[in-house]
Parts: sequence; structure tokens; C-alpha cells
Amino acid sequence: METRDNPFRTDRLQDLRYRLAGGTWEGLLKKLGNMNYRVAITGPHGSGKTTLLWEIERRLGDMGFSTKKLFLNRKKRSFEKGFIKNFFDELLESDIIFFDGADLMRRLPWRRFKQSASMAAGLIVTAHRAPLLPVLVECSTSQQLFRDIVRELLGEDARELRFTVDILYKKHGGNLRKGLRELYGIYASRDGLSDLTIE
Repeated sequence: METRDNPFRTDRLQDLRYRLAGGTWEGLLKKLGNMNYRVAITGPHGSGKTTLLWEIERRLGDMGFSTKKLFLNRKKRSFEKGFIKNFFDELLESDIIFFDGADLMRRLPWRRFKQSASMAAGLIVTAHRAPLLPVLVECSTSQQLFRDIVRELLGEDARELRFTVDILYKKHGGNLRKGLRELYGIYASRDGLSDLTIE
């Protein structure tokens, strides 16, 4: 299968929107404002933290807020020398900072960053470990959520994969990112659907 035809290709996954488990976006944004726009989104790997972060960023942008993005991950665990200084030199007091992977910062740099960020209108981060800021949402997954996401990507064809989807959810311990990545590989090769086993 050509990459462009794979229903689990990256651009399609990036188009997925975060599904709130109860409550409304209006309620969540009101809570965010009441917390002075200084919060953490927590949860295990592959639970939707980044998807929620960028959804909040998009919605605040639609409301007229100015935003600035930062990210760290396993491949990029630190910023280049001078980057943070330049970042804050260009930051406006009206900006809300969105920092994906903030818990990868070491403690002393984080404390300095947090202090410098006090000049901004807000600071919203994602983190796996103990919260760096008061928690807005603790993300989690479910087998049904994984089924719903696959159904959104495949439509009626998702019924053929229900057993496979359930196996992948258990295999990856609820990490939806890993499950979707494996589905991409399955569709790329178009084999192995019946050979999956739980490790």
C-alpha cells in the first residue's frame, strides 16, 4: 500500500481531535481561566496529552489569545544554547506559552523557565511525572476510545479490525500512539492481521 493511501498515516492522525471524557469545552476553558492559565496536562504515554494541548491552543487562538509553542521529546531532550533566552526576549506579556514535554527539563532549568514565564499571560504544559503546575486534566485511555478512533479513520471497515484493535490496546498497555503506529505498519504490509498475539 502506498503511504498516501494508508488510513493511519501521520497527517490523518494529526487531524484527530481530542475527545473530552465528560464536561464541555466551554467548561474546560472556564476552568483554565479560573486557574490563571497556568496548568499541567498529565497522563501516561500515548494518552492524548499533546492532542489536548494543541486543541486548547487552537481554541484559545480562535478566542483571540496569542500563543507560543515549545516542545521536548525523547529525541530532543534539551534546547540549543541561547534558545530560551531568545524565546523570552521575543515573548509578549499577552502570550500564553504551550510547552509539550516540559517534564523533560531538569529541575534547575525548569525553575528558571517557570520564573521567566511568570511575565507571560499563561503557561500550559504536558508532563508524565509529578505535576510541574496544578493539574487541569489527567488524560487516560480506554479500549472503547481506541475503537472509536479507529472507526473515525476507517469508517465501516473498522468492524473487520475490532478483534485486532482490542489486542493492540492490551499489547501496548493502553498507549494509543503505539497502537496506531502498529496499525500503520499492518496496513502498509497488508498482512499479519490474524497473527497478532498479546505479549
